[in-house]
Amino acid sequence: SVRHHNQYFFPLLLLPIKLIVKVLSFLPLRDRLRARVNRKLHEIEAGEKWKFHTLYIWAHEYSQGIPRSDSFYITITKTSQIYFDGLKKIAENCVFKGIDIEFSNLRYADVFHFVSNVKARILQIATLDNRPDTNDHYGLLNQRDIERIMEGRIYFGLYGSWNVISSFNVDYILEICEIVESGLESLQAFFMHELPSSIARVVAAEYGLRVNSKGEFVTTNKDLELYLDIESQYVIRINNLLMYIDEFPPGTFGVARLIKNRAMSPQSTLSKMNIFRLDESELHFVEEFSDDEEEKEDEDEE
Repeated sequence: SVRHHNQYFFPLLLLPIKLIVKVLSFLPLRDRLRARVNRKLHEIEAGEKWKFHTLYIWAHEYSQGIPRSDSFYITITKTSQIYFDGLKKIAENCVFKGIDIEFSNLRYADVFHFVSNVKARILQIATLDNRPDTNDHYGLLNQRDIERIMEGRIYFGLYGSWNVISSFNVDYILEICEIVESGLESLQAFFMHELPSSIARVVAAEYGLRVNSKGEFVTTNKDLELYLDIESQYVIRINNLLMYIDEFPPGTFGVARLIKNRAMSPQSTLSKMNIFRLDESELHFVEEFSDDEEEKEDEDEE
């Protein structure tokens, strides 16, 4: 330490840059950002790449304790440019394994536009409020917003009100399934809650699975395998694609690509799931869907 005017201080700036970086690495992210008190510290901190486990963003009226010591959280209780400036700084030189966002009011939805530049392989969004008024489009995400925040992710999860995304329809779900299945982009898994069962059934039918008027599963795809669990969720496997469908509230839908027989999903392998495979007596193969399956699907949609 150095004595100055009868006070002792640690001469941090006199240390080699590598040692200064080491000192900064022991600081929580919030304190490290605040340590940019002069040009040299600002340049050193901004010039490094910092890795963390999870970035938690809670955009609602109450705060929560930080779940992990190697993570960082931001609690947004009102719309403010201060929060967004902080996210911009974080996006510049921080890498996270995952981002978890919870928001309870659509007035906080602007946060998504600032998260798209934060590097993280996993992104999960949860809406905690009731379904928004369909006549109120303020803050609603569109498909372009989703494509931007999904870019570079390997896992994207949307939990809560599915209709915070405008124009979210069957065609877009099928497009996401094709992206996951093709392997041409980084996305390996997509999950969401509260997707209307009518949409989930149409998607399943596109991949060759329907339920006829007798309540039987029928398929036009000989490569399709069907698994059921005790909670009536069913899992479709076609080659290296897994599709999860649960028609009961909250109604889960998901699609994941198998890589070396493992999937980026809540249950990484079929062997770890509490499910059983339907045999030929329960899953009937047909050359093409008959009228009764068409009628059954039309009745369900109505």
